[in-house]
Amino acid sequence: MRCGGWTAGAAVVHDRLAAQALIGRAAPSELPRLELVWGDGAYAGTVARWLEAERGWRVEVPKRRKRSVAHGSQVWAHRALP
Repeated sequence: MRCGGWTAGAAVVHDRLAAQALIGRAAPSELPRLELVWGDGAYAGTVARWLEAERGWRVEVPKRRKRSVAHGSQVWAHRALP
């Protein structure tokens, strides 16, 4: 899929690898104001260090709130009952 000069690849490539390849092909001047990238845990290690070294971008991985099992069961039971 193409979107304004950018190409999205197949789902067989992990998104962190595709993101690294895509960003690697882009000129640093294409995103001059970008400073912060939010991603999941896959972006916390190697890709985060690469983005910091390559572009000076900071990567943050939002903390997920733990959900109560009872809370989820209550929601499911409420939806399952007429």
